[in-house]
Amino acid sequence: MNLEEAKKTILAQVIQKQTRYEAGDVVATPMGTGVVAASMESDFEFPIAGDEEEDDATRKVQASESSPAYVVAFGGRSGVFRAEDLEQTTFEGDESFTEGEALASIAEVDVTEDDLPDGWDVQSLLDYWADIGTWTACVEGLQGEVDSPESICSDRKTLVLGTERWRNRF
Repeated sequence: MNLEEAKKTILAQVIQKQTRYEAGDVVATPMGTGVVAASMESDFEFPIAGDEEEDDATRKVQASESSPAYVVAFGGRSGVFRAEDLEQTTFEGDESFTEGEALASIAEVDVTEDDLPDGWDVQSLLDYWADIGTWTACVEGLQGEVDSPESICSDRKTLVLGTERWRNRF
């Protein structure tokens, strides 16, 4: 490797380390456009699709402050990605970013209109989650407005991620 190639490599690594995403960011991924549901900076277990007997199947995902992993929700499914496999976007273009692959993903769960609040569709659910960003922000926003904000926000996050096995994990 010559000096010019070494400079380019180092510059690419610096740019990669500066790329950070937060909960609520809309990103393009190899699985499509979604919403960052969590930014993880320590190792964690991510639920994966398993057969009925292995309802608690998980995959260990390595993450650190210098190399975070991002849980991205797509409305009925979710996956875990590194920053280099994500690109900031909007729902307007709904483009997929086709390079890279998910570190871990779960099987798609059919989300029907019956699962959603009246007048909502999957896109409005993702837009809502992009606006609030986190379960905690959802609960805080609904305090005093509804009887059970924790339950409502848990239901919404479960629909966005396509699993309720996020509880006590991220």
